[in-house]
Amino acid sequence: MDNKKSTNYARVAFASEKQKKFKKALFFYKEAIQWLIKEYGENNFKSDDAKNLDVWLAKVEKLRTITNEPTTVQNNEDAIIRNEFQTIRYLLDEAITYDEQCDYNKSLEIYTKVVEKTIEFKNGKATDKLKLQSNKWAYHSLDRAEIIKGIISQNKKDPKSEFEKRPVLKKVEKMSLTPYEKRIIIKGSSIDGNKYAPFVSININEKYSSYDLFSDPDGLLKLSKKHRTYQGLTWKRASHFVCEPQLIIQISPFGIKQNLVNDCAFLSSLSACAQYERIHGKRLISNIIYPQNLKNEPIYNPCGKYMVLLKFNGVYRKIVIDDLFPVIETDEGDTILASFSVIPNELWVSIVEKAFLKVMGGYALESSMAMKDMFMLTGWIPERILFDDIDFDADKIFHLLLTRFHKGDCLLVASSKKDLDEDRCGIVSTHAYAILDIRNIQNNKIILMKNPWHEKRWKGNFSVDDDVHWTPELRKNLKFNQKFAKVYDNGIFWIDLKSLVTFFRGIDVNWNPSIFPHSASLHDTWNVTNGPISCHFNIKDNPQYNLYSAGNGKRAIWIHVNRHSNNSDSKDEFIGLVIYKNKKTCRVYEPNYPEPYKDGVRTNSPHYLVKLIEDEPEVNLTIVLTQLKKSITLNYTLSAYSSFSFQLNRTPDIFKDSPHIHASDVWIKESTGKNIEANYKMIVQESTTVLFQLTTQKELAIGIQLLSENNLNLYNTENIYRYGCCYLEANVEPGTFTVKVSIYDNTKITPSSSYNLDIYSLKSVQIS
Repeated sequence: MDNKKSTNYARVAFASEKQKKFKKALFFYKEAIQWLIKEYGENNFKSDDAKNLDVWLAKVEKLRTITNEPTTVQNNEDAIIRNEFQTIRYLLDEAITYDEQCDYNKSLEIYTKVVEKTIEFKNGKATDKLKLQSNKWAYHSLDRAEIIKGIISQNKKDPKSEFEKRPVLKKVEKMSLTPYEKRIIIKGSSIDGNKYAPFVSININEKYSSYDLFSDPDGLLKLSKKHRTYQGLTWKRASHFVCEPQLIIQISPFGIKQNLVNDCAFLSSLSACAQYERIHGKRLISNIIYPQNLKNEPIYNPCGKYMVLLKFNGVYRKIVIDDLFPVIETDEGDTILASFSVIPNELWVSIVEKAFLKVMGGYALESSMAMKDMFMLTGWIPERILFDDIDFDADKIFHLLLTRFHKGDCLLVASSKKDLDEDRCGIVSTHAYAILDIRNIQNNKIILMKNPWHEKRWKGNFSVDDDVHWTPELRKNLKFNQKFAKVYDNGIFWIDLKSLVTFFRGIDVNWNPSIFPHSASLHDTWNVTNGPISCHFNIKDNPQYNLYSAGNGKRAIWIHVNRHSNNSDSKDEFIGLVIYKNKKTCRVYEPNYPEPYKDGVRTNSPHYLVKLIEDEPEVNLTIVLTQLKKSITLNYTLSAYSSFSFQLNRTPDIFKDSPHIHASDVWIKESTGKNIEANYKMIVQESTTVLFQLTTQKELAIGIQLLSENNLNLYNTENIYRYGCCYLEANVEPGTFTVKVSIYDNTKITPSSSYNLDIYSLKSVQIS
């Protein structure tokens, strides 16, 4: 049995304990136990491993009672000296990196900084040992700088030589956008007045070193009311309150701990991503943190500058932050008032959270949405599954997620119901929990979940104290050590499907877009002046798109719209997508004519997803973006995904710039009680297409007819009257026609009842 990982973790734990780094030792003893259990389960250990397990469990019990580990910096002057020393080393590493890439101008600049920083460091209060080491780096930098000056001088004579030696930058994101789309993406760069530019290939060479410690030019993040209740709160560099800081020791969900900030949805999303990276090896988190070394691994920067990539407003964007965090000084040292990793000295949780919170308005964040936060981290397709939906089938959804989860196709976060009896059930009300595993064993449908608080677990079926449902065979299959779990509450627990549905309101799912071989996206704008405020009667000027797919066999088609925003607290715009199938004319003018193929509730979430399964040889869809009440100009990204190839195009409004005739009048009530009508004469000189638009008060049902010279009914609004607005589109030959507009029930009109008739034609017509 290969238990190399558990043995290695135990060695790290033993070494840390010997160095009196007790919290670090505690963490790695727990990791060693978990990996050993993962290999063996709890009932079939070899004798040596059984002894190891007993020793490690005893170590955990002992270390849990020890509280005097110096994980925080006690001497601020020592912290400054150590950070200065690390800065010199970081600058040297960066200079060598640019040197190896043959970027001699940058490497010369940074080698020079190494020398300057070393001279300052030598005149300070550092130990002789540190000064000696920094002097060695300075001499190396001086020697290499002289060589580089010669190379640069030679390159001036032969300018191609340096360029030809440079490696080609790796491609980050395809930016094949039209000038129109680029303007939309640029508009999306501003959030609350701060700028977040799209991340492109050249940003890989972002400059992270500096002569002085980096401070974010956008200033400190806004603090919450909770933060402001702490007397003595101050902002400190990570190196000033963490001993020997490291960016990443291990990407793992088990070390993430929420603290003070109301971002449980984000931290649960982060936990789900960390678990995915841990299990599947795909770098969801470590790939978005910079700076990185030549192996593309994120590294600690003593200069205090970091960049995190988050996807919003159409593309991945670079979020640049410093390493200043709100802390409070206590007798035991400094405590960070933000989320952190329980792995001593590890910073990545606090760094990624700070980048997210910068975009979201600061540490004063009131709430967020897991599928939105997960989309920002990964770009994966967001969906919300609510347990109280009329079509919800718990077993069907469970088996779908079970299969897809283990294939690496989805990331999951569950949200609890409100007003729960938290002391009795252990579940926090209106709280987000990461889903770390899903199993179906002996018809026991169970889910592994994590509370981002890193404590407080479920108390019902399959909890650590449940001796009824946990059978020896089930514990063996899940490699679940109930004895260890009882003494260590890290907020992780198993729960059965029935209890999940009872105590939780739903699951946010983010689907891996790579499950679809075909995809396309369009960035667009819906101007507030285009069309009426409401989409209840008239959608002629709504953004519309055509999706066409051909082929034999069943295919999945998913359509997703992401609303852009320049305000971190934007929740007033309610959006939706309405899908029409096999429409004869590509554009739709009225929301219910023809009847929608797919429609749903408008949402103030920035994401809306429609999922279709089609099996026809040809699929022709008209996609219409709608709003509940239009109040601002809306920028958005429309994306489509399918198992078959398809074409996605904007549906043009062929009448947008065509000749336009407008007529208006009041409805004249007839004493006979029959339908009220008004007639117009239309003369057509050459074949054309005409669109008639009739609008009136929303409580009046109206219709349009087009009659030939001999009163033959050529076109009408399908013999159906529409409330408030109706359209009629007709292809006509040269001749004279009568346009008849009418009201179905004249008892509802008032003296102020009026109508507007607008006639659009591809070629000029005459109306009288």
